[in-house]
Amino acid sequence: RKIKTRITYIYIVECEDHTLYTGITTDVRRRMKEHFMQGRKGARYTHSRRIQEVKMVWEAESYASAARLEYAIKQLKREDKQSLIQRPEDVTLIFIPALEEESYQVRKEYCGAVSKLIS
Repeated sequence: RKIKTRITYIYIVECEDHTLYTGITTDVRRRMKEHFMQGRKGARYTHSRRIQEVKMVWEAESYASAARLEYAIKQLKREDKQSLIQRPEDVTLIFIPALEEESYQVRKEYCGAVSKLIS
């Protein structure tokens, strides 16, 4: 049975209260709009803490690979997430060595104010 691969993105956003939220999507702009517009499709967490800025985005070759990275990032302490945002290329080398066999590409073109990304 052939495994279907689908480009999937892992993102870290900063909310109004300066908390960081990590999520996964196949369409970054659509997902940011869902979070930002605070409709039913946005996450519960971001519904009460309006998102402000996309801090970092990685691209993974499959949903399974993306889900592994999302889970690993969610296990990090805030300080480590902030360091990861500063050095996103080192995601598997320094921050999450258990995923060193995986391939993640930094996608900085999605980073910045959410209002600009969804307009």
